Amino acid sequence: MRRRADPGDDDAAPLRVDRWWCWGPTTLPPGETGPTSSPVTVLQMVDGTRPDPADRGSPALLVSACLLGRLCNHRGGASPRPAVEALADGFRLVPVCPEVDGGLPVPRPAAEITADGNVRTVDGDDVTAQYRAGAEVAVSLARTNDVVGAVLKARSPSCGSAEVYDGTFTRELVRIPSVHDPARGLNEEPAAELVAAQMRAFGWQPRLDLVAPGRPNVIAVIEGDRPGPTLMFEGHTDVVTEGDPSVWSIPPFEGRIDLGPDGLETSGVLHGRGSADMKAGVAAAIAAVEAVRDVAPDLPGRIRLGIVADEEGMMLGIKSFIANGWADEVTGAIVCEPEENEICLFQKGAMRLHVRVYGVMSHGAMPYAGVSPLRGVADMVVALRDYEKREQERIGEHQYLGWPWITPTIIQAPARGEAQHNVVPDEAYMALDIRTAPGQDHDTIEAEINRIARSLEAATPRLRFEVECFESRPWTATNPNDPLVAAVEAVYPEVLGTEPRYGGVPGATDGTFLWALKDIPIVTIGPGDRTIPHQVNEFVRLEDVVRSARLYAATAILYLRAS
Repeated sequence: MRRRADPGDDDAAPLRVDRWWCWGPTTLPPGETGPTSSPVTVLQMVDGTRPDPADRGSPALLVSACLLGRLCNHRGGASPRPAVEALADGFRLVPVCPEVDGGLPVPRPAAEITADGNVRTVDGDDVTAQYRAGAEVAVSLARTNDVVGAVLKARSPSCGSAEVYDGTFTRELVRIPSVHDPARGLNEEPAAELVAAQMRAFGWQPRLDLVAPGRPNVIAVIEGDRPGPTLMFEGHTDVVTEGDPSVWSIPPFEGRIDLGPDGLETSGVLHGRGSADMKAGVAAAIAAVEAVRDVAPDLPGRIRLGIVADEEGMMLGIKSFIANGWADEVTGAIVCEPEENEICLFQKGAMRLHVRVYGVMSHGAMPYAGVSPLRGVADMVVALRDYEKREQERIGEHQYLGWPWITPTIIQAPARGEAQHNVVPDEAYMALDIRTAPGQDHDTIEAEINRIARSLEAATPRLRFEVECFESRPWTATNPNDPLVAAVEAVYPEVLGTEPRYGGVPGATDGTFLWALKDIPIVTIGPGDRTIPHQVNEFVRLEDVVRSARLYAATAILYLRAS
């Protein structure tokens, strides 16, 4: 999503349609029904007032022709709205379709405003000139008819005001294989450059901080007009491997958008690796911040965006972000991970351990001559299962996070060298993935696993264990009374049309370190099914992306104004 480019030069067009502020989608004209995601946007008059249907002087309204049932959209269809047609009782309606008026045919290829401010079709043809010509026609109609306001099709590249849906950015972001894979020459740099370019197109001044070769963080700060809190939006550019592309129904980096049942992209689905986790969240955050700048430029405080590298690995990006002082002023952070737009105040912790078991090599026919490290691994797996059960009984099932888990994820023997059927190896390796919940202490868990290892050593002479915890990410629990939580809860029903829904993050995120190292309240919320990341055929529903962007923008305004 991105803001609509001005239709022409400011000096040549003193009457600019995009000076009119949007009514929120929940303040539709009388007679308009439906969800808050209605694609109709009603604009205010230039002087800041709303058109008054009680005024029988027949003032003129500029109206997108497709909303009046004219077959003029790019598919040759219309988007009729009875509420818009009903405005004819109090207003003289002036239909306009800038795309057709600019010389484009019906039907025509879909077009989008790209990061450079030009308009291109999905086929790659530049139609900027036609869009500018159509905008000039619209301005001329507004002048000659003395229009007092406008009812325009929201998120249209030609009629959208303040914010339009633009699949280009999100789709192009998904098309970048930002997997960290040095063997294939892949990293986050191209995705970070695209994010930075989008920010520059909005007039921001992002910076790229290199965390590791080819792995930059993108950081942008939007300053308010007076002191106040600092709200952070956090996301990441890296994605996990796509695996075998042949098992995907749609190529993982094609970035295909399937239209929704109404024939619109906004109700459709974007496919591809990283679409949900979490390039959609990144796009929604950027769109939201630009919308805030557009409609509420007088806010106190500041908004800070951290679009970081390596979330899927060792989280080097957020660690660097914090170490370099970018989190020092942050008073609250929204982590834009795919959580089905549920308000998540809790995140599971994560521990990752290496367990190496050393035995004595022997012939497979004479195992008594040595000591099998695999028997040690088996005994450790059983002991860990017992410990997991004890911890589950001790702390119970968390309302939003479920049970804590201790999961062996890799067992390998021999740990090095070539395996042979008739050889008992001298070393085995096991990886542990431990997910913790509030009430558990990571140091205590590590100590207990070491105690288990020592007891197994005592039971089996010549068997030796080494336990190494190489990553510890504590669980998080944000105070439900924090002002950021209050802001999200307050705007949720208005923006999403339902009472707030709550959930928990089953895995650790970058927000873990913001909370643990800097004591920053975090709310994790974003578009996408939480079960789809890291699977084949990853996707995100674009209407969820739009909802997230609206929620982020409304939250930011309320949070900063409440200071």
